[in-house]
Amino acid sequence: MSISPETVQDAATKWLGWATTRAAWAEVGEAGDRGLDAMDRLVRVQAVRSGKESRLRDVQGLAARAACGWARAGEGRRAVIAAERGKAVLNAEVMSTDSTLKALRAAGHLELAAQYESAVARLDPLTAALPGAIDWRIRARQDLDLAIAAIRLQDGFESFAMRLSDEQVFELVAANARRCPVVYLVADSVGGMGLILRGDAEVESLELPDLALSDLAPRVVSYLTTYSERRWGVALTGDAWRAAIEELTGYLGTALGRPLASLLAAAAVPDIVVIPTGMLSLVPVHAPWTYDPVDLGRRNYIADTVCISYAPNGQSTQSRGGPSADDHDRLFAVADPSADSPLPGSEAEIAAAAAWFPGRTQTLVGQNATKARVLSALAGHEVVHLSCHGIADPITPLKGSLSWPMNP
Repeated sequence: MSISPETVQDAATKWLGWATTRAAWAEVGEAGDRGLDAMDRLVRVQAVRSGKESRLRDVQGLAARAACGWARAGEGRRAVIAAERGKAVLNAEVMSTDSTLKALRAAGHLELAAQYESAVARLDPLTAALPGAIDWRIRARQDLDLAIAAIRLQDGFESFAMRLSDEQVFELVAANARRCPVVYLVADSVGGMGLILRGDAEVESLELPDLALSDLAPRVVSYLTTYSERRWGVALTGDAWRAAIEELTGYLGTALGRPLASLLAAAAVPDIVVIPTGMLSLVPVHAPWTYDPVDLGRRNYIADTVCISYAPNGQSTQSRGGPSADDHDRLFAVADPSADSPLPGSEAEIAAAAAWFPGRTQTLVGQNATKARVLSALAGHEVVHLSCHGIADPITPLKGSLSWPMNP
């Protein structure tokens, strides 16, 4: 009997919730893994952009809950794999099907691409409630599996719609952690968790009980609401935007910054790569502060004691010590291309980046950074630094973009 991945995902989510109420953490992790398996398959076979977005809105919460479950069960390795799987789906992997289909057509396999897209179209979630849907969706799923198998037989497409094994994922992340410790930040209804992976491939779990979603979510919503009002020119009372930042980062200082800084200081860790997940991806987790216990007028920031870098996922982290490990690499940097909303300090930022590439830097500043010039320069440089505004859309994440002036 064939069970649809939608059914598996729904069942896994209910199982996960039930296991959480019983504090059966290994079950929480197992249920989350089953749900991630189903969601991974659903995302990979959805060629339609809107279909992908509908799944992206669920994957981070499921991955975070699975990661927290495994961590509380003492399974740090499995916790990292769960957290990484959620981040990988949200980033490069979700884009791969579209580009691969284009490459498939370019290689002359038009019929295979059409077979794949036809099966995907018949699996549209909107058709699930139609009469006879179960039978023909099962056939569509079988046709899809056949199309994927046929595509993988073609030279250069052997890994189409295929993800790495859990062990391969962990080994890639662990290899990067040998250069610089990696810290995943996850949160669920019970609390938050920091997953610290160092060069020895051992995972240390840090409980963050004050980072439960019931505490975190309303603060994030308030922060993002104030941000949106400021962005769209809504009149605010006083310096509401600064107050929103202060409130959120002060809360994060107690819930996250102080315990994480204490752990890292005890281990003499000077640099980390942070991978925030879920709602934590929407907030400045590098900026938590607490009042100094001796000098009450002084603030202590986590960034005062450890150098923090961000990465979209653990498989893409790079070592610190300069933007490039190759003395021949060239830097292309853009500073503040938008005249309508200037970025103070943008030129100083790219000057600091350029210091790592003496004599090997091209920069464009302000309105000189036209679309044509930027596209022309990208191909000739190994490292790119863009100091500009961006737009993040938490509801439809694939619509996120860089803000650029409307010049040719």
